[in-house]
Amino acid sequence: MRKPIHLLSGLGLVFYINCLQAQLCPRIVNCPQSTPTYCDFSTNDTLLWNVAPFTYSPTIGNADLHEGAIDLSLKAIGCPGGGNVGISFILYLDLDADDWQETVLTSGSIPPAGRVMANNSFNPGFSGGDTVWFDRRPLPDSLKYRFSLEIAYSGDTTIGYVRFSTDSDPYDFVPVQLPEGRHRIEWRMVQDANVRYCDRNFKVKDCQQPLVSCNQNLEVFIDATQTASLSLDQALAAVSDNITPDSQLLVGMRRLGAVFGFPLDAEGNPQDTVMFNCTMDTDQYIEVWARDRENNLENCITQVFPFDTVGYCPFVANPLACARSYWNDEPLYGVSFGITYTPPGQSPVTLPLPGAGSGCGEIASLPPAGFFSLGASKETVPLNGVTTFDLVLISRHILGNEPFDAGWKMVAADANRSNTITTLDILELRRMILGVATQLPNNTPSWRFFVDTCTV
Repeated sequence: MRKPIHLLSGLGLVFYINCLQAQLCPRIVNCPQSTPTYCDFSTNDTLLWNVAPFTYSPTIGNADLHEGAIDLSLKAIGCPGGGNVGISFILYLDLDADDWQETVLTSGSIPPAGRVMANNSFNPGFSGGDTVWFDRRPLPDSLKYRFSLEIAYSGDTTIGYVRFSTDSDPYDFVPVQLPEGRHRIEWRMVQDANVRYCDRNFKVKDCQQPLVSCNQNLEVFIDATQTASLSLDQALAAVSDNITPDSQLLVGMRRLGAVFGFPLDAEGNPQDTVMFNCTMDTDQYIEVWARDRENNLENCITQVFPFDTVGYCPFVANPLACARSYWNDEPLYGVSFGITYTPPGQSPVTLPLPGAGSGCGEIASLPPAGFFSLGASKETVPLNGVTTFDLVLISRHILGNEPFDAGWKMVAADANRSNTITTLDILELRRMILGVATQLPNNTPSWRFFVDTCTV
């Protein structure tokens, strides 16, 4: 009695597998769910995709779109014993960066060599449109690029590619070069009466980092202010990019290890100066950063040697407490330093430190206590740098739309010094802006200080 049961069970398993295979074929195996980005690392060809007024590049602000060799393909697996697998595509291009794919071509109706038809996306069957010569190389039409569909077969697998070819050799396929921007492709495969689709958006983007090099062994000299400055022109040796013109590259510099990312000053402009003082006599390094129009970053590092050849820097035997700007590491003047300690059975006492120049205070002696603290204060106009735009930024942080990405921003936004950022902070700053209040509650009027080992 067991053999028939095993036989029926085996037949059922075979039937189930056959049904499952029938449901899974024909099928597309490389249709991504997300929007892929194709990186362009090449140098722009000014004779391709440069046809005003039909093309516009937001990267460099003119009609010359940069282009990259893109692998647009569809991989399909047909049903065993089925007919031939057919593949076709519809390609939608946005050539003028208006987020509308106005230029459409289909594999069943490829435009003539060197051309696409713009503004045909609403036409029946994508017919008509404006002729755009995307290939303006000085060659005969028979040698200019034209769009093609390449089909490759391997067993039950069929792969379709969007390619370039020429009329002189239609089967000499090369990777298609598509312009920067947000585009879309709609693939269609068919086997017998079964049709499958893959419709996906994709982006072509410049991902190549700029090239930047630093001058080496830089020297700066302390002047009568007991400081020395290094300009960007002194530090930068050369900068270039594969796409962004040199005139549109942003270049800035800062002291090595201050923060990460492109160096900006307090006004949001590229930082172009680094200051040195009498306390900086060894191991001074700076980093020079370059940023292209696609926000690709690169930097170089070089050493700076400050010299006091005239003798402006005094010899200070005692240690110094110095205050410097977080953004550009420049000395802060007008800062009061003090040591606070508590004598036995008495109230806390603060001893002011004498000034030592360059935004520093001299610790000439230590208080008669086992524990003490060193503090700094600078009281200026409480509304220094505060605008209604700050209220907008704080609101975005509270709502989670654009959280602050640095600790110093959170310190600045905590108006009532509650160690939290809430709408109460917005209310307090608004009262200050409107003139209802003259200072912030439970807070210092303008400046907050922290030790330089604090990560913010």
